[in-house]
Amino acid sequence: MLPLLTALLVGCGTMNGARPLPPGQHAVGLTGGGALLDAGVELPLPNAVLEGRTGLPQVADRNLDVNYGLNLTAAAFGQLGLHFGASWQLLDQVGWRPALSVTNRVFVYTNALDRTKADPGAWVADQLELTASWQLRSHLVYAGGAEYLDLRNPGLLLTPFAGVQLAPKSDRVRFQLEARWYAFHRQPEALNIHWITPGRGALGVNAGVAVRLGGEP
Repeated sequence: MLPLLTALLVGCGTMNGARPLPPGQHAVGLTGGGALLDAGVELPLPNAVLEGRTGLPQVADRNLDVNYGLNLTAAAFGQLGLHFGASWQLLDQVGWRPALSVTNRVFVYTNALDRTKADPGAWVADQLELTASWQLRSHLVYAGGAEYLDLRNPGLLLTPFAGVQLAPKSDRVRFQLEARWYAFHRQPEALNIHWITPGRGALGVNAGVAVRLGGEP
């Protein structure tokens, strides 16, 4: 697996881990997008991910939640793509000092759904993120950095990102818009697919919606 392609595949879009859910709260979300393709016009890679999150008991008086999801686009092409992980809030927001959280996700992909493959094989990658966030009334602005690690072909794939999570008056439904600069320090590989890039790495966007269930909104 080429290094840059690793980041593009596992970074297809998930709900942000900027603010882990409190105990007893759940969320179900759908995100879509990914790296921008150069096809005459700038189009995001059409990945759709169905995801859930569950708030666990606090650790050191800080929120902790787990997340888990299924790549619907991969499933449509006979590939099973799953992820699971956790987010923990390291610091609370104090004035303009942002809250800080850490998220780790493991992505597992296999051709097990494609019966034409004699050996379905498996591919595993890890995503580690550190996110700073600011609560502005009911909305959330966040920024951070991610590192993607292909366990078969490890390498440094640093990816800065920034996004916003918008909440209407109900505060149960939240909309997310996010931009990422995948592997910003690496030269794009020679591939048949051409990514939108400022010279290094690849640019990407994703958008999603999540509904919170149970507990306080």
